[in-house]
Amino acid sequence: MTRIIAAALAVFFLGLVALMASVTLFVRDPMPVLSARVPVSIERDGVRATVAVDPTYRFEVTAEGLPRDIAPDLTMHRGEADGRAVEMEVTDAGAGLVQGFGQFTAPGRWTLTLMGGDGPVEFGFVLQE
Repeated sequence: MTRIIAAALAVFFLGLVALMASVTLFVRDPMPVLSARVPVSIERDGVRATVAVDPTYRFEVTAEGLPRDIAPDLTMHRGEADGRAVEMEVTDAGAGLVQGFGQFTAPGRWTLTLMGGDGPVEFGFVLQE
């Protein structure tokens, strides 16, 4: 009886270890978390963006790698609720840099969309309280 209990516990714990180890297979690219102390830097398709926020939810976006032949286009959408865009003041900082300034309306999931060379490039992240 003792051996059966020991074998069952061993199988249970080995299964638990295998389940915990397999989490990295299912969660490949976790969504970055933005807070007032930790900015988010994301790169995809040759476009790099950095988003920083202060404690009052005012944000600054710096993007590089956008095509120079089109006007800089940055939008910030809420990933929850109605998904409306927040107003953003976009300026061309020269040398291939574009900056955007605005204010988040609430914490949660957000999507930054930049007009890249092959069409729009979207970066998702979570704004932490």
